[in-house]
Amino acid sequence: VTSTSSILRQRQLWAGRKARLESNVSSSPSMCDADVIRLGVQCRCTEQSNVPVAQANAQFARGWREKAERNCQKVRDSRHVDVVWYGDSITESWEGTSMGKVTARTKGIEKQWEELFYNDNAVNSNGTAGNSSKLKFLALGISADQTQHLIYRLNGCELRDAPLLQPKVIVVAIGTNNIGVGCTAEEAIKGLARTLDTIRRLRPEAKVVLLGLLPRAPKGIGASATSYKNYYTPRLLQMNGALRNMAAQDSEKVRYMDGWNLFAITKHLQKPPAIGGKELFISLNRMPDLLHPNAEGMRIWGTRVRTFVQNWVLNDAVLGTPRVSMPRSQGAKKRLSIVSRRRREKENNTTTFTSHKHTHTHNTTTS
Repeated sequence: VTSTSSILRQRQLWAGRKARLESNVSSSPSMCDADVIRLGVQCRCTEQSNVPVAQANAQFARGWREKAERNCQKVRDSRHVDVVWYGDSITESWEGTSMGKVTARTKGIEKQWEELFYNDNAVNSNGTAGNSSKLKFLALGISADQTQHLIYRLNGCELRDAPLLQPKVIVVAIGTNNIGVGCTAEEAIKGLARTLDTIRRLRPEAKVVLLGLLPRAPKGIGASATSYKNYYTPRLLQMNGALRNMAAQDSEKVRYMDGWNLFAITKHLQKPPAIGGKELFISLNRMPDLLHPNAEGMRIWGTRVRTFVQNWVLNDAVLGTPRVSMPRSQGAKKRLSIVSRRRREKENNTTTFTSHKHTHTHNTTTS
């Protein structure tokens, strides 16, 4: 049970969000993407992506505060959680809400969460595979969050001040809104790195899954995800590359999972405006508003995430992760030595053939 002093402390932190925002505003234009500005898009990148701050945008502040309080209550009410999924509006969609309110955009998504992550039956009512691993999942998302807002939440009741929340795996999907307000990819990557550092510091034993950012498109260009048309695409791909690199630096505890190809579809054109006769389009069947997956998109994406997590936790064999050469374990070396010795003994006992010296080269990889 949370003490009264803890609640007052949290509210005092929220009450001071304007002061923190003022100290966080940078007069340097380097945070704003010059290419985006040249396109006539207003840059609203006023907060450093790696400095924790509560949401202070007048449009979102009240709803954000209320949703953050609900998240804190969810954490307090949860016990024995194995997997926590942090993020923004896409993650909040799993609850069927946006900023705590039920919306038409999230219709059917909460049911997909129940089918994929909450149902403990091996087979769900619709005939699909359920959460047979028995892992307990918890989604903690808030619409409009950028990296700095998630870092703020992690340093409060959603992780740092939640000693009973000790998940095996932490899933993170954050960063698209940093690009959405006009920040450079480099600025957003600082926030991604700080987010990972915060999680590793607060829960060093937990495995971390960094989810690649999904494609999106600005208004007015249709569903194209091709780089020369869609200024989001090269920036999102640059951020995904950075996430891959972060995972590669600590592959024992951190893994990257990509979901781009679930939503960006390649089409071959007869009269191509694009180089190579093909162009990328966002699937309207899975992402009709060109930013948020619908129930079908979340089902497909969630299935990939669930499989990824289950394989890592239960089998320690993650699908889709870049192959990295790893040193052979002592046990594997011992088994190899026994097999080699037996082969040599068999050859020495064979009189009709000349004994040969065999050299075996093994490349052990993890995927």
